[in-house]
Amino acid sequence: VHCTSEYSKITPLEGGEIHTSLVNGRPGVEKPSLELQKFTRARYVRLRLISPRTLNADLMIINRQTHRIDRSVTMRYFYSISDISIGGQCICYGHAESCPSDPVTGQFKCECRHNTCGESCNRCCPMFNQLPWKPGTHEHPNSCQQCQCFNHADSCVYDEELDNNKWSITPEGVYEGGGRCVDCKVIG
Repeated sequence: VHCTSEYSKITPLEGGEIHTSLVNGRPGVEKPSLELQKFTRARYVRLRLISPRTLNADLMIINRQTHRIDRSVTMRYFYSISDISIGGQCICYGHAESCPSDPVTGQFKCECRHNTCGESCNRCCPMFNQLPWKPGTHEHPNSCQQCQCFNHADSCVYDEELDNNKWSITPEGVYEGGGRCVDCKVIG
């Protein structure tokens, strides 16, 4: 939630522009971080215009009789918004450089990299679960690593027990990670 009363001054009454940034002064503004991504994530944005400046018009007197204060004057005040621009980006967890809109549905979809899959690049692709999925950063892409199934399976899952015991082998022949092949089949 980002609340401010900074723009509720009397001037300007007309033609004023309000610019606000959610990221200025936040940790991670120089190098985007997971903390900053979480802070700026929004699906719905609500603007609450609570009470306009009346310049004491609510105390306007009818026919110079103080007992007849016209409280309806404030009903004639209104807000006018000519334009709202909200910038944003897709949530791809650091695993995509772009997220174009689908020409049919109009929905934005991440173009996943680093062997990740899913609408938001939020999981490893079927044969790339040697290590657990992690969000990418500028310093560390945290690419999903391929499992070594020797062409006997079409998918694998990460298994923490295999990783802890060094029972899984990488395509490079190193015992690290926790890739477990799923539905192995006999070739021959």
